[in-house]
Amino acid sequence: MLKEISGDESILEELEKYKSSNAFESHLKSILSYAEKLVTNPKSLEKADLEKLKEHGYSEKEIVEINQLIAYTSYTNQTSIGLGL
Repeated sequence: MLKEISGDESILEELEKYKSSNAFESHLKSILSYAEKLVTNPKSLEKADLEKLKEHGYSEKEIVEINQLIAYTSYTNQTSIGLGL
């Protein structure tokens, strides 16, 4: 679906290597890094991860929205997979 939305065939490959990719600006990389931790190992999140988002110009309200979007997307994906959808 992401490929269809973006119109870019290589977007999934770029996402897999986002840390070293030039396809994403640093503020987007900070969101991707936060998302990766939140989804794969939420206990590893530290205050520094939130500060990094703030350093890239995100307000506390925006960080809450980022968090909710990532968490909800993860939840719906896991629910769908768990139900074999």
